[in-house]
Amino acid sequence: MDDVATKEAFEWVIGSTDIIKACGEVSRFMDDMAAFKNGRNKMDVASSVECYIEDHKVTSESPWPR
Repeated sequence: MDDVATKEAFEWVIGSTDIIKACGEVSRFMDDMAAFKNGRNKMDVASSVECYIEDHKVTSESPWPR
């Protein structure tokens, strides 16, 4: 099997923690938005969207971009 990633690629990823963290945060927020629109299960913890709605006292329609 061929090598998939080089040593330089791993070093680049390790040195690029800010971009990795930002991608993770965006992915999490997108997941929270989709989960909020689909409804919540009884045992789920509050999502970032629900926290935003509660903290800023807005309606459930307001946090969505237009």
